[in-house]
Amino acid sequence: MESWRKKEFLFWAAAAVVALLLFVLVLKYGRELRNRNDRALSTFMAGDPHEGGRVFSDKGCGRCHAIAGVGGSQGGGKARDLAEMPNENLSLNELATAMWNHAPDMWKRMGDEKLEYPRLSETEVTNLFAFLYTIRYVNENGNPDHGAEVFSSKGCIQCHAIQGQGARVGPDLANNPSLQLPFIWAQEMWNHAPRMEELIRQKHLPWPKFEDNEMVDLLSYVQNMNAGVRQGFEVFPADSAHGQEIFREKGCIVCHAVDGEGGKIGPDLGQNQKVPHKVTQLGGWMWNHSPEMWQIMKSKGIERPRFEGREMPDLIAYLYTIHYFDDPGNVQSGDEVYKKKGCAMCHGENGQGGKGGPAIQQLKGKFSVVRMAYTMWQHGPQMYARAQQQNIPWPKFQGNDMANLIAFLNSSKL
Repeated sequence: MESWRKKEFLFWAAAAVVALLLFVLVLKYGRELRNRNDRALSTFMAGDPHEGGRVFSDKGCGRCHAIAGVGGSQGGGKARDLAEMPNENLSLNELATAMWNHAPDMWKRMGDEKLEYPRLSETEVTNLFAFLYTIRYVNENGNPDHGAEVFSSKGCIQCHAIQGQGARVGPDLANNPSLQLPFIWAQEMWNHAPRMEELIRQKHLPWPKFEDNEMVDLLSYVQNMNAGVRQGFEVFPADSAHGQEIFREKGCIVCHAVDGEGGKIGPDLGQNQKVPHKVTQLGGWMWNHSPEMWQIMKSKGIERPRFEGREMPDLIAYLYTIHYFDDPGNVQSGDEVYKKKGCAMCHGENGQGGKGGPAIQQLKGKFSVVRMAYTMWQHGPQMYARAQQQNIPWPKFQGNDMANLIAFLNSSKL
């Protein structure tokens, strides 16, 4: 009996040790997984767009700049709506370049309006840039007249009406204000595709495909015809971290990789992939490939995912934040920028200091896009005043100038 109890004690003791080891391994694996995810996300976006939204509000940026038509009552109405899309999405370098080039006009306007100049920390600048990047998804100007033609020529009118004009198979697109948002439009297009595929099969019609700006023009037409109050600003800024989870949970990663990690069936959506510049174009891209994607999903036993609430906005935010950073700049080109833009006149040929400009050699290796923007914001007005006194024009950057300059300032050639 005593021998049996001894064996039982040893058995449970061994089991406890094994359980403890397993528990430690699980904790270790969980910690490594979180760290790996944190590192992955940090490569997609610098800063927190949610905090950046608070900076934008708290520092009074919305007094002059509107976002999708909201705000911007001061500043004579001349400040640009920051949700307006350029021809391409603005990367981190391009955002900093735009702010730098715009700075003298901004300072003058603030002076004329007697607006208090807000002070920003480097962290606040980082978060603000993240916010400005994500909110550029809000507005996409299209051609509504061409959109009306697309609505008819692509067969949308055979299922949908606009203000009662058209078929009744699907909902009247002028009666849903949330459809005015590119994010929600892309989500509804994806969710709607299976039903559309079934109807097209029944009618023996070809799958309609959208090229270039056709989908943007179509949405612009729907927006113009929609009598409801425009909604949806509350979905911004979208959550790219949640979007990464959705990319995995919805099975996107089974077919698509991001910079080599994931499936090989569809294109790799990482930095080397040309993603459409506008969210609605991305929605059209997904729509065009919907039948092929659906066939592959069925062959692999994958259930076609539906997107609800903020899921599509967050997924698209994730896909776009992959492209937030630019390639590193060129040192030699940066040397030319430093000289041609007049930096050497104030900071010295080797960064040792010059006419009223401080020495910058001690900052070698610490320059970044955010540091440049932060320095401009903190010290720009004084820099501009000194430049005017010495008849030195404010340097304007183009293309990769900013990235190249930063590469040079961090190099041994300074």
